[in-house]
Amino acid sequence: MIAFNTWYYSFSPYVASYLQAHWVQRTMMKAALYPLIGILWLASATFNIFNSYPEVAALISGLFASALIGATYLALPVAILESKMGRLRDSRRQRAILLSLAIMLLMGLAGLGLGELLPIVPLLISSTVTIVLSAMLLTAAQTANTLTNMLQRKNQH
Repeated sequence: MIAFNTWYYSFSPYVASYLQAHWVQRTMMKAALYPLIGILWLASATFNIFNSYPEVAALISGLFASALIGATYLALPVAILESKMGRLRDSRRQRAILLSLAIMLLMGLAGLGLGELLPIVPLLISSTVTIVLSAMLLTAAQTANTLTNMLQRKNQH
């Protein structure tokens, strides 16, 4: 939360002030945030399923939320980048990217476990950030690959 709050509050007051004065952009922002509200509601429900083990519940619901946010908000921009940059469409490069992100996720999980065993706050913070970002990017990349492959198949027929 420390890392997230530092990032979020570095820009959010300015955005809120801007949106207060611009009703069209405020309406668009509300529409863009509705999926996030649904994702967070689902993550909360996931947490409640595992709430007898709070650490596990936080990890599972966090992974779930990160993955859904990646698929919902980042997959389309990544798919557009893939379509514009031909070298990213190479299946070997796509697998390498996915493998790198999966390794990053596993390293974050290992760091989180180590940080819990040997209460090391900086390791816990950096591991949590690594887990969230790698889960978001991994899901976004995989979803983008699926979207671009579907479009390529459709265009071939």
